[in-house]
Amino acid sequence: MGYTFHFEIIFRNLDFLLQGLKLTAYISVLSTLFSIGIGTVAAVARLSGHKVLDKIFGVYIEIFRNTPLLIQLWFIYFGLGELGFNLSPLPAGIFALSINAGAYTAEIIRGGIISVEYELKESAASLGMRPLQAYRYVVLPLAFRIILPPLANQIVQNILASSLLMVLSVNELTNQATRLSSRTFRTFEVYAVVAGLYLILTSLVSAASKRLEKYWQARGATS
Repeated sequence: MGYTFHFEIIFRNLDFLLQGLKLTAYISVLSTLFSIGIGTVAAVARLSGHKVLDKIFGVYIEIFRNTPLLIQLWFIYFGLGELGFNLSPLPAGIFALSINAGAYTAEIIRGGIISVEYELKESAASLGMRPLQAYRYVVLPLAFRIILPPLANQIVQNILASSLLMVLSVNELTNQATRLSSRTFRTFEVYAVVAGLYLILTSLVSAASKRLEKYWQARGATS
């Protein structure tokens, strides 16, 4: 094999890739926060006993869990644009990621809520808490402790899915990598470094999740 590696070319352009990494982190943080909010609302609505809300959010979850994210991106950016709802690429991408991840997050949170012991819900009611208060102060805090590992995994998937925003010409990390590769003709080196940057980003999420989980376990052991 006559190929000679030249990683120094990539590291001379590292600032270019880091600009994309910053935008990827920004997209991931916003879409994750929005998806947790959407997922929480959807999960509570489905467990509220209200048949109409259960049906509406059930349909939403089925649609966005069973269609490709790429198609959802095209639909939101181009499809809604044809109907007069024009979004620029970045907001359209964040919106698509949020509602897509929100559908998966809703099922994760719903499972966590269901797993909270019935007696705890009854205890909250016996203390005079209204249903919304019980959810806010008892059910949801306990459920989020239970769902932390799968929720962290969903956040990682959200970070990786942000790479699809390159099809909307958003200059996130993967798009910056593609531009740098076409400019330097060093495809292997570019994508090897980019893979490492994604690995660092997702490893930080996993490490934070494990640290938070240990913290909660320690508090539970001392309380």
